[in-house]
Amino acid sequence: MADLLFNGVNPVGKTLKVHNVGDFLVAGVMKEVPEESLLDPGIVINRAFYHKIEPKAKGYGVNFTYAKIKEGVNLDELKDRLFQDFDQMYGEKYPDMFGAIYSERLSEAYWGSSIRDYVGGIQNSSFIGANKQKINTIGYLALGILVCGIVGFLSLSLGLSNRRSKEIGVRKVNGARQSDIQLQLLSEALFYGFFALVIVLVALEITGSYFTELFGVPIGMDYTSPDMIMQLLGFTVITGLLAGAYPALIISKLNPVIVLKGKSSEAHSALDLKRVLSIVQLSVAVLLVFGTLVQFEQSKTMMAFDFGYEKENLIALRLERGSKVANNKVAVLEAVNDIKGVNSTSGGPFPLTFNGYSNYRYDKGDSLLEGQVARVNVAENFFEFLQVDIVQGESFLTNKKQSENVCIVNEAMAKLLGGNIVGQLIHYDGVNLEVIGVSKDYTDWGLSRPKADPRVYINSTDRNYHSILIRHSGENKAAVISALEGVWRTYEKVILPSVIDLEIKRDSSAKRVEKTTVLGAFLSIMILVLSLLNLLGYSVMYASSKLKSISIRKVLGAASKELFIRLLKPFFINLIISLLLALPIAYWIMEQYLNDYAVRMSLSASEGIMVGGVMAILVLFVIGFQLLKVSKANPVDVLKAE
Repeated sequence: MADLLFNGVNPVGKTLKVHNVGDFLVAGVMKEVPEESLLDPGIVINRAFYHKIEPKAKGYGVNFTYAKIKEGVNLDELKDRLFQDFDQMYGEKYPDMFGAIYSERLSEAYWGSSIRDYVGGIQNSSFIGANKQKINTIGYLALGILVCGIVGFLSLSLGLSNRRSKEIGVRKVNGARQSDIQLQLLSEALFYGFFALVIVLVALEITGSYFTELFGVPIGMDYTSPDMIMQLLGFTVITGLLAGAYPALIISKLNPVIVLKGKSSEAHSALDLKRVLSIVQLSVAVLLVFGTLVQFEQSKTMMAFDFGYEKENLIALRLERGSKVANNKVAVLEAVNDIKGVNSTSGGPFPLTFNGYSNYRYDKGDSLLEGQVARVNVAENFFEFLQVDIVQGESFLTNKKQSENVCIVNEAMAKLLGGNIVGQLIHYDGVNLEVIGVSKDYTDWGLSRPKADPRVYINSTDRNYHSILIRHSGENKAAVISALEGVWRTYEKVILPSVIDLEIKRDSSAKRVEKTTVLGAFLSIMILVLSLLNLLGYSVMYASSKLKSISIRKVLGAASKELFIRLLKPFFINLIISLLLALPIAYWIMEQYLNDYAVRMSLSASEGIMVGGVMAILVLFVIGFQLLKVSKANPVDVLKAE
């Protein structure tokens, strides 16, 4: 900030003008901290002084106190003692100021366990934008890719062992020890590991900015960090050894005499191992395909969510506080209505939610209800404009009393007050207001918090609402938005216009799911292809081992169709085993995943049936041609070759 505003000159002692706040003397410059840090303010102002110039600020947001605590301290007990102290100091003077004290470790705040979970309803979303669902999803995918990569390398190494058996036999005859063979094969596995690392680092440099935007946290490598380099090298060595150890052990044990005679005593055991590896890879593929399918369905569920008001052809022109546009609302509204393509206008909170909290008091006769509730300033036609139903009473537009001391409450507020509230008086923000109607609840926080909070709607005759809401014809929307920006610049040259197309403004939770789903689908397809290629290799090896027995059966009168089904049977048994292993785990994982969403789909048996059907078709497509060719082989040619 110092570099940006003072161009490298020492700013200490200079005056800084803060918009809509005042002039400040720069007392110091903080050392730069990482951008993702929670403690990364642009300007630090003394809170006590800020409350003097902005007294209303006491009623907004959450106050944070950072404390270093001793080892072994019980956080829950400390939190209770802190609340008791605050209540003793401020409870009598400010009875509604402190509702609770929440505590968390800063190290956990990055993972979504932030104060927003408690009071904002934004589930699993930290201050820096990191999202727990995305991190968990990518974690599952990364584990699946790692397992499939190691299993695929094992399978490939064992599949190539027959080709290399003569090479190994010749080396052993010439004096090579078993340890020499193992060292050679492990060295090859490590070479492949480091070659893969180079590919990954190049790919990361190319795609790092995309993943940074997707995950909400910086993705990249610090090549100047010795710890980072050592961790990379260590992980690569461990992965290479895990992938190459078993093949090296098996291949190095080959008997050179048997190998050079053209036989292999390890063929059956290798085939059994490849079958196990195939089941493992198919299980991982089923898990990821199931997860991707659920993510697609969850994304569709969120996109189809009904917010409770009509968003079609709806645009909001935000009236920024302190702007010249906000100070000339009457003229601006007239200019907006004159724009070609604008059908009607209104005023209300969107894309924000409310205008602040105010105290209320309601005498029910048998009890006195008091508290704070959100106030929403709206235009007279707000409910008709957004097509929000009035479930009891009437709206401001149809109200016959033409009184300023009236209000409308939503269903959540009516439930809070209890009973039939229409016609009753509530003392709100220092004024007695008659409730003339109850509006249907709608979602204004977003999909992370779909349940409506209590709201009191005030007809703002002085147009003291957040935005001018515009309903346009739907034709040439770009021209309407451009004209709205033109109206803004007519009155305001400094502050940039804020024109929001509410029809296409996507909920942040839905956008995150959609982006993660696309990435998850891409990675799942990669793993599925890897699994199917391994299955193809296994089918070739299996078909070759059964060629002689199939030929004998054909000589004895077996039909090709019967033999083809017989060859398919073990593969579909493998698939059934994979489905039985993977689907229960997949259902459990995705149930935990969906529990993080306030708006979520319901899992049913149909997802498992769909995944099973898709996998069966893919397996048949991959191995069918190879096995069909074996089942139709000429037995005379096969037996002559033997």
